[in-house]
Amino acid sequence: MKKSFIIAMIISLVSLVLALWFILTTEGQVPTNWGLNGEVNSYGSPWYMIIFPTITFFTTLLLYILPKIDPKGDNIRSSGPMLPVITVSVALLMLGIQFFTIWATHGGAIMNINTFVSIALSIMFIAMGYYTPRVKHNYMVGIRTPWTLYSETVWTKTHEEAGKWIILCGVLYLVGIPFPNPVDIIIPTIVTVIIFIGLTWYSYLLYSEEQEAIEAAKKVTKKKKK
Repeated sequence: MKKSFIIAMIISLVSLVLALWFILTTEGQVPTNWGLNGEVNSYGSPWYMIIFPTITFFTTLLLYILPKIDPKGDNIRSSGPMLPVITVSVALLMLGIQFFTIWATHGGAIMNINTFVSIALSIMFIAMGYYTPRVKHNYMVGIRTPWTLYSETVWTKTHEEAGKWIILCGVLYLVGIPFPNPVDIIIPTIVTVIIFIGLTWYSYLLYSEEQEAIEAAKKVTKKKKK
């Protein structure tokens, strides 16, 4: 976790230097938002660029602190590289969007913003899906529903099932790239939302089954005592 923290903080520093350079050398309005069609629909001051290192810095700091304040922080630390992957991925995503904004300001056009976002989300989801089954029971990282937080068994089963579905979300964003705007973003996003709703429902069903089994065991025990 320390290595990922250092890497993300270095990225944050690079982003800050880039933002300050941009602010000092750029005049006029800069693109601050893109619509679903991939076209710029909002402009603002060059100072807008400071938002990227700010988000990277505080997100990195928060993710570094999480294992220290979570009552089950040891489980987070022993859950493999899930949290480090998220930490570095968020930092790189912010830096990528920053580069894209600077390039667009100066008239460059490497790719459509939707294509960039789709690729970034795809990589993040696939990486998260790969490591999700390894995440141990904790209160701050993972699929945190009332039922996974209540039961470690429900947590484990939910995360084991979730891994492949989260990877599917990442694949969908890649598959959507060739399609026209805004289908390339909207359809994968809708499917992703449905998948996460389904995983929430799945955790509830697992919890219900577990409670039924516990109640059945209690009834058996009572009968034996009689």
